[in-house]
Amino acid sequence: MNKLMDANRFRLKRDTVFWACFAVLACLSAAVTANGCRQCRAMAAESYTVALEGVCFRIAPAVAVCVAVFAGLYLGTDHSEGAFRNRLMVGYSRDQVYLSGLGTTMTAALAFLAAWLLGSGALALPNRDFWQMGAGQTALLILVAVGAVLSLASILTVVGMLAEKKSTAAVVSILIVLGLLLAATWLYSRLQSRRWRPDLSLPLRGCSGVILLPIPAT
Repeated sequence: MNKLMDANRFRLKRDTVFWACFAVLACLSAAVTANGCRQCRAMAAESYTVALEGVCFRIAPAVAVCVAVFAGLYLGTDHSEGAFRNRLMVGYSRDQVYLSGLGTTMTAALAFLAAWLLGSGALALPNRDFWQMGAGQTALLILVAVGAVLSLASILTVVGMLAEKKSTAAVVSILIVLGLLLAATWLYSRLQSRRWRPDLSLPLRGCSGVILLPIPAT
């Protein structure tokens, strides 16, 4: 088991897809946060108070997409090249093979999450005056994000090990992530529609344009 984990970690350090996704996430989060900071300063000059945390956490779904791409290509390559079969033939159990793949996928998922936090945090910290969320609530949301990516990694590990071709594994993984994002968006909209009256809203200019703040039903 330890030898499998060491081999996977060695391969992960040299994996092109892993480092490409890491770099894309870091650059994307930094660019989006920088744009949000610029817009927040512009709105503050007009005496509007806006929150920067909404811009930073809006990039979180990109982490799930990168996890799907990595898991599909990484595990799909092992399956298509017969690496799983070879490990079983030399005496490793199916549980050991699965756990080694799960550990690698979870490690990559946490690394992608760190890339998002580093890219956003590097620009959000100097502009923390626009950050209205408390430290406790921010830490709680980050913990929720950690749990979400680890859960997603476990699901995509099963998909990657069952698919015989890496292209199939990558496509199915991305479709699963998109389906989960659509389901979460639909569920959130349904929860909001039950809590607020949809025909009443208060316009307010924010970082990304006009934000509609719902007025509670009486």
